[in-house]
Amino acid sequence: MRVRVLLFLLLVTTTVCAQDRDDRRNPRNRHRASLAVGAQAVQPIGDFATVYKGTPMGLSANLGIPLHRLGLEVVPQFSWNSMGVYNKDILVNSGVNAQGDTVTNPGTYRLRNNDYRYEAGLRFKPFDGAIQPYAEGILGFETFKTQTDISVTNAGGFSTVQDAQVASRSTTLLAGYGIGLRFRLNRSRSTFFDIRYQRIAGAKATYIVPESVYVDNKNELQYTTANTYTNRELLQVGISFRF
Repeated sequence: MRVRVLLFLLLVTTTVCAQDRDDRRNPRNRHRASLAVGAQAVQPIGDFATVYKGTPMGLSANLGIPLHRLGLEVVPQFSWNSMGVYNKDILVNSGVNAQGDTVTNPGTYRLRNNDYRYEAGLRFKPFDGAIQPYAEGILGFETFKTQTDISVTNAGGFSTVQDAQVASRSTTLLAGYGIGLRFRLNRSRSTFFDIRYQRIAGAKATYIVPESVYVDNKNELQYTTANTYTNRELLQVGISFRF
């Protein structure tokens, strides 16, 4: 909540003062396309927060495509968040030697729990000067995907990946809004620091609860799944390049 209030106040304040002198002297520089990349931290809310005890972290990239002189941009975006990593050291049966003895090699049972989001947004960014506040609405879909494999180290010290598979997958729709602020870095006319807050309403999705994951004595993966609405807030910081 405090993050939203802070960003809202920054947005209101800078909307008044963001008429930049350079903008007025160089109208050809207005409303150019931009590419933004950054790191984001996610805070689940509601039922999602009750079941999922963690803060997903990840990366995001979006392309701002201006609509001529309207202060609006079409914004396709892709985001990836890690929702949990599990590693368990195990012994892997590697067959039988010439004497008939079972050969085992050390290995690691690995699980990667990820969220992939594909979004399309409409952004209102009226100013294109040194300080650029903006607001946006987003629609899209996302996939919660859990993949597993076993990394085996042989006698020569080399590792190979075996038995790669998808343990769980769930695709759902999402909608939301965001507010953000960009600051020009030094005297650069094309590079900006970008900070953005988003609130996302996600449909019900099935995902693996990280705390429930374990490998039993037969080297079989065991876990519990949850099915909840996936509402969340996120804060993203990064760099935007205008071209």
